[in-house]
Amino acid sequence: MVLDDNHQNTIEALSKLSQDVAVLPDKLKIVAETFEDSDGKFGKQMDRLRAEIAEAEGQKGARRSATGSTRTPSASTTRRSPTTD
Repeated sequence: MVLDDNHQNTIEALSKLSQDVAVLPDKLKIVAETFEDSDGKFGKQMDRLRAEIAEAEGQKGARRSATGSTRTPSASTTRRSPTTD
């Protein structure tokens, strides 16, 4: 009688475990698809931010060259070639 109860409990536990394991592939597929979606969205956001940063850096460089090119060197900063006597 005791062995029959243990046997029945073992069969029930294995049956429940089998059912729980059977749904894991579908759950894993859902998790993987969700991760791929999130990763794709994050990648697109990063690409947009990189483009905005590159654009901002390009505008900074354009402003620097526009303001820096109008200056004329002073006499003290101009190079003189050495003279030979």
